[in-house]
Amino acid sequence: RIAGDISFAAWVRCDDIGRDAPIMAKEGDGHLSYWFGTFGLPGEGGGPGDFGVLLDADGNQPWSLYNRDQGLIPQGQWVHLTSVRAGSTVTHYINGQPLAHTGTFAGPIHISDAFLAIGVNSLYNFTAFKGAIDEVYLYNYALTPANVRALYANSILRFTSTAVEGNDLRLTWHCDPGQSYELQTNANLATGGAGFAPLASPLVVPADYNNPTTNYLHIGALTNGQALYYRLKQLP
Repeated sequence: RIAGDISFAAWVRCDDIGRDAPIMAKEGDGHLSYWFGTFGLPGEGGGPGDFGVLLDADGNQPWSLYNRDQGLIPQGQWVHLTSVRAGSTVTHYINGQPLAHTGTFAGPIHISDAFLAIGVNSLYNFTAFKGAIDEVYLYNYALTPANVRALYANSILRFTSTAVEGNDLRLTWHCDPGQSYELQTNANLATGGAGFAPLASPLVVPADYNNPTTNYLHIGALTNGQALYYRLKQLP
């Protein structure tokens, strides 16, 4: 039951940036409250790769605020999205960084008894988000720019995928240019041992690297059927 300041945040991998792709929605005829997601359809002044929010003051169509025509989300890549309403100003962030565009909503947000849906338009056509959604947050207060940066930084060190290549295993994770990472595993420990040890020498990401992820191929990881665990450490 949020009527005032509100914040939305999530990690998403959008596999179709040209569709109506809700991350979080609380809506329905006479029950509109808020909507947060990516929106690539024409008609609202934006295009493929946009995201943002819809907010409503009385529960009825049309929405009081249409503000999902900003940003440029890459298709098929993990990004962190945040939208914040503080007072009458709505601000959006990609990977912890604010966008220049802002919206205005005097409010208050309509208190609705509609159910809160994740990844689908609730009570309408059930249009679904195509891709993956992780670490979804809804706050009943306005995150500050420092809060948004911290939320992004505290969750960026994470595996995004694992892929089997014969008896090998390729691990992919989010990375920052100029940073070094140590991949640790239980694979190199003696039978019955516990804990983690470095799998290889630290992986150094070049300062001019412009890909959001990097990866390591663990040769022979699946050879003996051992249960494997991995973790990442970002080095100073």
